[in-house]
Amino acid sequence: MWSGSTIGNNVVAHTGTSLLDHTAEDADMNLTFDYLYDASLPATDLNNLDAARVNAWYVGNVVRDFAWKYGFRPLTFNFQADTLQDKWARGDDPVPIRVQTTPGVNDAVFTTPPDGSAGVLKLYVWNKANPT
Repeated sequence: MWSGSTIGNNVVAHTGTSLLDHTAEDADMNLTFDYLYDASLPATDLNNLDAARVNAWYVGNVVRDFAWKYGFRPLTFNFQADTLQDKWARGDDPVPIRVQTTPGVNDAVFTTPPDGSAGVLKLYVWNKANPT
């Protein structure tokens, strides 16, 4: 289920509200996602959306792996779909990252419910490419 798309054990990067809809799924045989962001096109261009989803999925997993080194494990209520045979921890709670969601702009929100419920990271559309 998790290979070949931006659906993983720790993070699900997508657009829209459904976890399984609108993920980036065009990996090559080595599971390489290669989407080039094109600043000359709107952020909502399909290729730019795929680039944003892949970037969010990658960074979300890097942050989770970094936290793992400091004790963010199934018993300490981390976010994972599968807790890898840890019978004391709850699973089924990877973090959905909603890329370019609405209604906000130039902002992000992260909600953290109790263990067993997925936190949600909402990344709004950023329309300021050159901050002042």
